This record gives sequence, C-alpha cells and structure tokens, in this order.
Amino acid sequence: MNKVTCFLLMALLMLTTQSLASALLIEGRIFDNALQSEIRDNSGLSLPKLPALAERNIPQLATPIASTKKRYTYKLTLVNFTPQEVDIVSSMVLSRTDNVNTILLDEKTKMHFLGLFLPSKEITFELSTFLSPSQFREQMSHLFERMNVEVSSTFIHQDNLFISTRAVSAYSMQLVIFWGALIILVLLLTFLAFWSWVQFKLNVYESNNQSAKWIRFVHILRLIPLPFLCRNKWHKQLSYWQKRVSQADIWFDNAQQLLQNNEIEAAHIFVKRALESNASNMTAQALEVTIAEQLSKHQAIQNDREQFKKRVSKAVELAHAGKGLAALEQAYKALELCQRQVAVNGPSIDLQIESTKNLIQGISAKSGQRCEGIILASGEQKIHINCAQSMRIGRSSPKAQSDTSADVTLPQDTLSRVHKSIIIARQPNGFTIQDLGSTNGMWLQYRECENNKEYILAEMDQIHLSPPDELGSIGFQVRHIGTNQSIALGLCQNAILPAVNFSSAKSFLNPSEYADHRWYLSNENFYLVCSLNKYIWYSESQWQVSQTPKITQEEVNEVLKIELKGEVYLHLCSQTFDVRIDNTRILGSVPLPLKSQLSVNGFVIDLILIAAQAVDKSVKKIPHD
Repeated sequence: MNKVTCFLLMALLMLTTQSLASALLIEGRIFDNALQSEIRDNSGLSLPKLPALAERNIPQLATPIASTKKRYTYKLTLVNFTPQEVDIVSSMVLSRTDNVNTILLDEKTKMHFLGLFLPSKEITFELSTFLSPSQFREQMSHLFERMNVEVSSTFIHQDNLFISTRAVSAYSMQLVIFWGALIILVLLLTFLAFWSWVQFKLNVYESNNQSAKWIRFVHILRLIPLPFLCRNKWHKQLSYWQKRVSQADIWFDNAQQLLQNNEIEAAHIFVKRALESNASNMTAQALEVTIAEQLSKHQAIQNDREQFKKRVSKAVELAHAGKGLAALEQAYKALELCQRQVAVNGPSIDLQIESTKNLIQGISAKSGQRCEGIILASGEQKIHINCAQSMRIGRSSPKAQSDTSADVTLPQDTLSRVHKSIIIARQPNGFTIQDLGSTNGMWLQYRECENNKEYILAEMDQIHLSPPDELGSIGFQVRHIGTNQSIALGLCQNAILPAVNFSSAKSFLNPSEYADHRWYLSNENFYLVCSLNKYIWYSESQWQVSQTPKITQEEVNEVLKIELKGEVYLHLCSQTFDVRIDNTRILGSVPLPLKSQLSVNGFVIDLILIAAQAVDKSVKKIPHD
C-alpha cells in the first residue's frame, strides 16, 4: 500500500514539472518577439520580468531556470560609415539594458579626398547579450536594412568578431557631382584658353602681315569639329588674305628680276612690298637680307669713292702749297681706300690705284732732298752719318755749329783744323785712315803714324789724335766695319772726362753730350729697331749681323728704314707703330725734309739733313686723277 502511494506521488510530480517547462518555453518565445520588435522600433529593450513569469507559474522553479540562461560576448567593428550612420548604430548598440551590456573599445576618423572633407569612421564595440551569433547577425542585418545601407559582414569565430564594412561609399553621389562639376569647369577653361590662343595667333599673323600663315592656320581650324568656331567669319576673310599672298608673289618675282639686272635699290623696294603683303615668305626674307647686305656694301663703296676724291683733291692742293708730308698723308689714305675695294671692283679700282701711286711719286719727287749726310738725335743716342766717300776728323769752326757737319768735328783746342786733320776714306779693299799733317800727329793702336800714309782700319782699332798717355787725349774706336760699305766710330772712354777748370772747358768733352755719339761713313740704309721698348739705330750691315739666333731670342721689331741713296726717304717697316713727322701721320714711304722731328709712339728723334751742293730742283708736274 505504501509503494503504490509513493508511485502515485512521483507520477503527479513529473506531470507538474512537464507542464511548468511548457509554460516557460512559451514565455521565452514571447520574450524573443518582444526583443525583435524593440530593435526594429529603435527603442529601448523592455522585456517581461522573470518574477512575473514565476508568479503565473511555479515560483520555486522559475528563478533557478532563468538564472541559468547563457550570455554571449561579441566584438562589433563598423568600417567606412559616416559619422551620422555611426551615431545611429551607437544609439542602438550602446544603449545599456539588463540583457545587453556594451563597451566602446576604439574609434577612428578618416578624411577622404585629399584630406579636406568627406570624413568616415571606424568604430569597435564589445557587447554582452543573450543572442546567439546567428540571431545577432540577423538583428544587425535588419538594422542596416532599416538604415538603407549596403553592408558586407564577416564573422571571425575564434575572436567572436563581427566586421561590418560599408559596401558602397556614402559619398558616391557627392563625388559624382563634384567630379562632374570639376570636369565641366576644366572643359570651360580649356575652351577659353584655346579660344584665346586662336585669337592671339590670328591677331599676331594679321599685325605682322603673315598672310600665308594666317591662311594655313584657318584651314587647320576649319578641320576641328567644334560648333563654336567662327567658320563663316573666317571664310569671308579668306579671299582677302589669298589676294595678299598672290600680290606678294608678284612683287617677289619682280624683285628677283631687278636684282639680276643689278638694280639693287629698286629690288629692295619691291621685296619690301612683298614682305608687307606676306611677311611669312621665308624666301623673300632671305632675299631682303641679301639685298640689305649688298646695299650696305654699295653704300660703303660710294662713301669710299667720295672720300677718295676728297683726299686726292686735298693731296694735290697741299702739294701745290708746298706741304709735301701732309699731301702724302692724304694720298696714302686715298690709296688705302682703293686697296680696300680691290676685291669688290677689280679693274676700275686697279686704275685708281695706279693713278694714286703716280700721284704719290709726283709729290715725293717734288719734295725729295739730296744730302751729304744726316744727323739723328734722340734722348739716348746721336748718330752722325756721312754719305760721301771720305770723312775728316778735326776741330769745328767757331762760326759753324758742330752738329751741322758731315765730318767728325769736336770743339777741342788740341785738334787741328779739318783741312789739315785726319781723313778716313772708302777703298776697294776696305777703309783707310791717313794723317794730312795734323799738329799733334796720329796714333793707331798706340803706335805713332807717319804723315800722308794710308793705314787699313780693322774693327775695334783705337785712334788717338794726341799722345795716348796725355790726360784728355782725344781717342776714337772703330765700333763696326761692314765690308767696304759702312764704318762706325765712337769716342774712347779716356777722351770723355769732366773739365778740371771750367775756364778752359774746350780741353775736355762733356760726358753727358758725347757718351753715346756715333759717326758713320756709310752709304747703307739705316734701321730704327724697337727692342724691349727701347729704340736703337742700326746700319744695314749691323742689323744683318744682329739677326743671329742668340740675339733674336729677344723680341725685336723693325720700325722704319731711312734710305740714303740719292734722295733721303723714310720707309715704314711696320704699321703697328704710330710714326709721325712734324705731327703728320706717316702711312708709307715719304721723302725727308732738311729739318724735322720724328715721333714713334711718343719717342722723339730730331732729324737734320746736311745739304749737298746745289742741285737743280726743277718743279715737276703733279698728276691729278
């Protein structure tokens, strides 16, 4: 009996427990539906409380069962959502209820489009809820659908991480509008720039009269299929520019024909007209340059011819006025003008050159001087040149100046007069010296010589006109002998001493006056040579001897040459020096006057010609071109 009672009690307990479980299952479904409706309405979650459920059922079993329901923890990451969308999701997800606990883990903001605007956010939450992963994914999908946002979701099981990435950019429409506006703006600016460039090119061609280029440019523009180009306007102007090109071709052909006929000035006018009608004709431009060069040369030739006529007339006028050097300067300048134009007009210029040379010869023949000798005196050197066959050594006459004689004359009282003195003569076998009966005698190489007996001289021989051992004895040394053409004498050192008693100054020579004196018996030419900015006179034989490799290592330049045969002429050896006679520029060979001053780059030399015996100087006719 007791066993049956226990069995019945156990069966009653099992039936009660089964009915309670069914009631709890029904209440769970009601809770799930309430949660979904709350999420859809974006409102807070209000779930029926378990105590009320337990009061309707069995309070002793409801509390333990509710406490044993499982909770899930997820991480939710939203990528590329706008700040507004993130705020909506955050208001739903971050709302704290009894069944959902949410924590914000990370939040990042990115700025798109060059970092200026269009921001997007990346945010991460940590959620704790009763929803399973599938239920949570479904709830989030419903939320994104309500927001009209396309999302690609990924679930990582090992991390319980939901990653929701926006599939389409939230700024698509804004970007389309922006890029569309930007492209339209660029096209407008490009059109404006292109149109401005077209107008600029056309204006340039019009202002520069480049008709052919204008036509070619318009033809190219007409090929562009753009409706805004002014084709009709250009078509109306096209015939005008084509006429200009045709007219320019006619002018150019006429210019070529005139140039072939050597009508340079007329050809220049026609080619200018051709360029005025069509400046883009490159052939016409080249022809204009050629004609301009020929015109310049032609004008230069005309100017030279005018200058030539003026200089020739001036030279003849100065020659008749007795100004030979000035006349020769003008004549040489006229000759220089002729020689400059030889390559341009050979035959006619050659005739003018010959005529100018004849004029120079006529002026020179009228101005030429014959002489027995010449004295060249500069600050450092004084050269006495005797052009005769013999030269005497003696005392100068008190009434004559010592520097106007062709002989060797000194003011010493111990010397005999010239007619009873020493004579040096040119012989076929060399130069000889002879004592004509001087008072004090003659010593050659320190040996006394007999009167009226000839002795042959050698280079470096010493000649004394009084006993060599006497104080102030006059002595000469042979400094140079050039075969039988030239001999040079210089004073010995013991002859140049200061006067002890100035009352008897004639007993000695002044060293500052006679130290660099040279006496030549010569019929050679003499050269002025510049060596290390120093000017030195050489006879022709001396200059030939000096042209040895040892001496020519120094920089030496021939400046001029004086010709002593017949009439005395000065010839230029180099045009690099400024040579003047009495301040008149020397450009070629000129005859020397009796007395003049020679200047070479500022170096002054006094020239004195020792006149020969009376010579017939009949006036010669000056040719005139």
